[in-house]
Amino acid sequence: MRGAARISSSSFAGPNETPAEFGTGEDGAVTTAGGGAGSFTLTRPMNYTTFTVAAGDTVTTDGYPIKATISIDISGSVLGNGANGSNGSGGGAGGAAGATARPLAMGLAGTAGAVGAAGAGATATAGGGPLGRGGAGGTSGAGGAGLAGANAGGAATAATAATTFHRTRADPAIAYADGTKLNGGGGGTGGSAGGGDGVVSGGTGGGAGAGGNDIDLAAPSVTIQTGGIVRSKGGAAGAGQSKAAGNAGGGGGGAGGGAGTVRIRYMSAYTNSGTVAATGGAGGAGGTGNGTGAAGSAGAAGSNGKVITEDIGSGAITVA
Repeated sequence: MRGAARISSSSFAGPNETPAEFGTGEDGAVTTAGGGAGSFTLTRPMNYTTFTVAAGDTVTTDGYPIKATISIDISGSVLGNGANGSNGSGGGAGGAAGATARPLAMGLAGTAGAVGAAGAGATATAGGGPLGRGGAGGTSGAGGAGLAGANAGGAATAATAATTFHRTRADPAIAYADGTKLNGGGGGTGGSAGGGDGVVSGGTGGGAGAGGNDIDLAAPSVTIQTGGIVRSKGGAAGAGQSKAAGNAGGGGGGAGGGAGTVRIRYMSAYTNSGTVAATGGAGGAGGTGNGTGAAGSAGAAGSNGKVITEDIGSGAITVA
């Protein structure tokens, strides 16, 4: 956990004005319609006076911050989820990376599942490790051996580890130490391929989930109501391909993407009666083998990221 830190007086416009962290208020007071009718995806940074997300509505942040000069109140969902990977039977594509031209840090891509061959199964490329406070992607599932173990399946492969960087106050996507552009969650590793039987190829591995995208909320008063959700989540991985012919092994499941970071800044008024989380994506199931071919193993979930809450008034910072 990081220790408490005080903000400088330059963060405040004046003794009776709103701190700069809470934006300009130029987008006014907005309450979403509710019941799903008010769901939308951000296309730019938002600067509200008050912003209320009604129950049933989902706001997808897509790398843009939400600020309000008075309050943010969430009964619905504010999400920064990574893209899911595809099943091995559909090609095993990894989840796509978040767009890079965003104010906030975005998740890295999951890698594709390894393609099966008639001989030994191949391994997939390791998922990229995030720079920042996001979680790493998970370890892929191993491919099942083919032909009663004669042709080994590809081995389970870990994603690249995360590297911790702390953010600047002014720009949460930039590292304070050297200006490095940061990432959200790390990409998972695609599933390894199953071993074949000399004629029939082993199963293709499932595609890995992409890393979750960072979320940044800032208002003097932030309230997460019962049932409200603020979450960065890694993408779920695809399942390995099952085989229905020969003596081929099943493909390994892809690994889930790591979560990004959730940051909430407020001025002494923060209530969380709902869910605020940075959660790794689920791993994919292993595919079944056929004949004397063995099943592939499941991929692992991605790692959780960090939830950072910061009281601008007192300077207290909590990292969980």
